[in-house]
Amino acid sequence: MLESQQTGRCIREFRAQLARLYEWFEYYSALIRVGEGSTLPLRGQLLGYKARRPLGVVLQITPFNHPLLIAVKKLAAALAAGNSVIVKPSEVAPLTVLELGPMTQEAGIPDGVVQILPGAAETAKQLVESPYIRKIDFTGGTRVGTLLSEQAGKRLIPITTELGGKAPLIVMEDCPVDLAVNEQAVRSSTLWQEEVFGPVVCVVPFRDDAHAIELANDSRFGLGASVWTADHARFHRMVPRIKAGIVWLNTHHRNDPSSPWGAIAPTGNFSGSGTASLGANPSGIGRENGLEALNAYSTVQSITINYADHETMRSSEDWFGPADKGAASSQPPVRYG
Repeated sequence: MLESQQTGRCIREFRAQLARLYEWFEYYSALIRVGEGSTLPLRGQLLGYKARRPLGVVLQITPFNHPLLIAVKKLAAALAAGNSVIVKPSEVAPLTVLELGPMTQEAGIPDGVVQILPGAAETAKQLVESPYIRKIDFTGGTRVGTLLSEQAGKRLIPITTELGGKAPLIVMEDCPVDLAVNEQAVRSSTLWQEEVFGPVVCVVPFRDDAHAIELANDSRFGLGASVWTADHARFHRMVPRIKAGIVWLNTHHRNDPSSPWGAIAPTGNFSGSGTASLGANPSGIGRENGLEALNAYSTVQSITINYADHETMRSSEDWFGPADKGAASSQPPVRYG
């Protein structure tokens, strides 16, 4: 399987993962069909409503670890919102994303609406600096995500970043899960504090729920966490205090088109040091998946309609007409707002 060959990950994993990709396109196509608007509570004889409009050309920069899944997650939401998309896949794992291009043509997407542009750092630099790009969506490392956020800030365009994470697991004493433990991690170590792409687990015992939450939050990341317990009430008491944008109970790393995927900025102190330059939320900003991702690929347009008759409209809208002091008490005031 091509996805396994270019990443080195297990074929079994990708067979399970890639079999679900169609769900993202189904979910977002359903959202735009059933979405309903709302009217605004304006004063007087006015009708107001909101409409969402596409941003234009958006740039998506995808990583090496889940090339096709992450590209599809981003692409489905962007297309559903009405945008044109440039996808720059990872230079070390671009092959399956390149195969996605012809598939979009076969599905009926007009030529040019989806463009796959492989390349390394220089390609990304030219794309993010282009005046035609109206949004950046990046999944990757915290340092590059910080640089892209600075570039987006200079141009005053929105950016979504899904960056690093640690994903602590809180395993309670009543959980039927066995962990093989070799050693106790030191909380100030790089292994505890930094994202590690490898089969490594740090294990530290905790005294009570408060201590467990302290350990789980002892990280500059705030992406995901899980709790393993048969006591659901206990879980619900703990969740509000866990600084993670995604929290699972008795499972881990579950992903669904409807479930928002993103981080909560960590608060307070943590054991690591020397990381202040990486920003306040090194796990990223914004959300993938869900209605949140669809809305992030559009902007809001507010529409106000005056349906008053001509005489009423003239009396209330004419800011520069002659003032009649004698009739001031009987005339409606000229409106403002």
